[in-house]
Amino acid sequence: MKKIFFLLGILLLGGCSGADKKEKNLIQDDYTFIKGVNLYHKGKKKEALKEYEEIYKNNSKNLMVMKEMAIVNCELGNKEAAIYYLEKAYEIAPNDESVIKNLANVYYRDKQFERAEKYLNMFPKNSNDNDILKLRGYIAYEKSDYEKSYNYLKEVQEEKYDMRLYHTIKNNLIKLNKKETLYSLLNKKYGNYKNERDYVILYCNSLSTVFSEKDSAAKILIRYISEYGGDDELFLILSTLYLENGEKEKALNSFKLISDSYKYEPKYIELREKLKRNSIDD
Repeated sequence: MKKIFFLLGILLLGGCSGADKKEKNLIQDDYTFIKGVNLYHKGKKKEALKEYEEIYKNNSKNLMVMKEMAIVNCELGNKEAAIYYLEKAYEIAPNDESVIKNLANVYYRDKQFERAEKYLNMFPKNSNDNDILKLRGYIAYEKSDYEKSYNYLKEVQEEKYDMRLYHTIKNNLIKLNKKETLYSLLNKKYGNYKNERDYVILYCNSLSTVFSEKDSAAKILIRYISEYGGDDELFLILSTLYLENGEKEKALNSFKLISDSYKYEPKYIELREKLKRNSIDD
């Protein structure tokens, strides 16, 4: 009887010891995960990935860690690793929308469009989810289906300026020869994004190259520079606009505002040569 109690005591102690160890591992994993997240937000992605990998060694079914590892690997350019962890996550949670979206996204980035569409098709065709609309629109654009791409992307309800979105919409409308639609859209959105540098550049370049409204483009650019300040790229665009509009003196004055640190840029060198030729012609 004493032997039986003794054996039970060992088993119970063993069970408690195992439970304690498991609990300690969970606490350690939580700490490591938080450490990884902090490193990621500090821009130390490789270091963050090492922390996540430590957790994955202990628990290869930790869904949250697999998602984070996939995101970091994708951002580091390790697309194969990102796909691997997302596919593993999908096996565990096939109904997790974030996993499905990220799989579609990473396959799209890897130019595996059919696989990307396989996961996108798991969402309703009339889905108004911005991420889904964008991915469907971008894939259609890559397949040269500009009408389909535009129809998806025009439904996106953006919360802030998305440079890629607007460049793709612009290219779609140019390919479809819908310049009036583009002109109307750019004018309409200017009210929302007139303080967004990248949108102002897109708008001015479009006015200049697509609609030949160089004077209007220059005025918009000057308005932005006067309110928010200029930089080398903005001064270069302004100088180019003036030169193309035949205003050589203004072009030269704007060119002089460009700093020396920009003088090795190909666009700078090209514009400098154009200004020289125009000076010689005079």
